[in-house]
Amino acid sequence: MAGKIQAAELVAFDTETTSLNYMAAELVGLSFSVKAGEAAYVPVAHDYEGAPEQLDRDWVLEQLKPWLEDDSQAKVGQHLKYDANVLNNYGITLRGIAYDTMLESYVYNSVSSRHDMDTLASKFLGHTNVSFEDIAGKGAKQKTFNQIDLEVAAFYAAEDADITVRLHQAIWPKIETTPELVSIFKDIECPLIPVLAKMEQTGALIDPSCFMPKALKSQASYKSWRSKPTKKRAKAST
Repeated sequence: MAGKIQAAELVAFDTETTSLNYMAAELVGLSFSVKAGEAAYVPVAHDYEGAPEQLDRDWVLEQLKPWLEDDSQAKVGQHLKYDANVLNNYGITLRGIAYDTMLESYVYNSVSSRHDMDTLASKFLGHTNVSFEDIAGKGAKQKTFNQIDLEVAAFYAAEDADITVRLHQAIWPKIETTPELVSIFKDIECPLIPVLAKMEQTGALIDPSCFMPKALKSQASYKSWRSKPTKKRAKAST
């Protein structure tokens, strides 16, 4: 597999984790696809009772780190900012982000209300993905990915990578017909992924003194409004 992804022109890449909150998420596995209809899943942390032995997570990441951090190795994903943030928790800086199917969908049709993988697969491929609820359940008893049976998890994760390749092949040619959209994606949207990821990881400093005068003014205005008789207060708000 390592040889295939290094030799490929473009690789679809996805992480499977224990949480949508990247700050709390633990990496459970990684999936890859270099060709539509073919994908592989590398499990590293399925820990349910009776789970089969898996490759050590630290060892796997050590082997993949040169590729993940290589800017010349082109990668495509669905919402790669999340994956970049997860990998950052393990000391890896994701580079080589060439395409992101969520952003491709947004650039192609910015007025669409949904750009998630399941919606895009149905819209562009006529395909119904296996949903997370299908394999993990829902509500208070919903399992996290590390608790999912490995065979079931492998199909779900591999499908994510495969669908990512297929979505890119379906959406990108549509964008290419309009040079302005290509420029928006390549010059603005895609380069912003690592910038926004870094901002989320680092946070932003806020000077409270800049907000206090406005906050106090707003508070004073609210108290003044509350002190008015009901009829006058209603008139003032219209």
